[in-house]
Amino acid sequence: MTTSISGLRNTSLQRRVSTGALAGTLVAAKPTIANNAGDATNDIDFGAGAAIDSTGVRRLVLAAMTKQLDAAWAAGTNAGGRMSAAGIADTTYHCHVIGGPGVPTDCGFDVSAGAPTLPTGYSWFRRIGSIIRASNNIRTFRQLGDRFWLVSSMTEASDTAAVAEGLLTLTAVPAGLKVRPLLTATLSVTGAGDMLHNLGDGDAASVFGVLRAQAASSQFLSVPIESLTTDTTRRIRRSVVVNSGTLASANLVVRGWIDDRGGPF
Repeated sequence: MTTSISGLRNTSLQRRVSTGALAGTLVAAKPTIANNAGDATNDIDFGAGAAIDSTGVRRLVLAAMTKQLDAAWAAGTNAGGRMSAAGIADTTYHCHVIGGPGVPTDCGFDVSAGAPTLPTGYSWFRRIGSIIRASNNIRTFRQLGDRFWLVSSMTEASDTAAVAEGLLTLTAVPAGLKVRPLLTATLSVTGAGDMLHNLGDGDAASVFGVLRAQAASSQFLSVPIESLTTDTTRRIRRSVVVNSGTLASANLVVRGWIDDRGGPF
């Protein structure tokens, strides 16, 4: 027998909630976000799907729609999406599905991940992703589940000398929440030498060795990293140690981030 909830059929795109007040409830695929093809500078497409609200009590079923970051919030698709009264700025905006008693499910943007300003009549929300506006444009990305890949990767650090241990802000990932940055760390040594490229979580007390060049001749090392976690201000820990030899470069590149978007949907 086929079960239907809010007009959504029981297909492979649906699953059952495993925890919380709605345990056992059949829901649709998680809503997604994407840059709008017509106005990638300002607009985001929200994909159809369903999500449990931030309290774990209510199911919010969303039809596909497009919202405009450069306009104040208005109901429906191809309408304004900025819920905060503040003017548009270069910052992180969090993408929320919103609902309330007697109003259609909608969505919008807010600078807060956990306490967004909601339009009149709306009292439920669920963050489904986050975007970054920089240089008056929404950065372009591709979403695959909880992974958000930047269309153009960004070099956050490039050094040719030792770097004392400290906190590094990753401008290419969202602020206001902890994410796992998708990184590539490199280490290039000219001639014989011994040096390390170290990284650590933003909330950690110390770093750990990611790359070590210890050779009798020139060497280039590169490794992808997905295990670190930022703090809520986008920072991780980093150091570059030069025990001997000449460092040609120690680079850190951000390719995107992993965001669990609040846990189970």
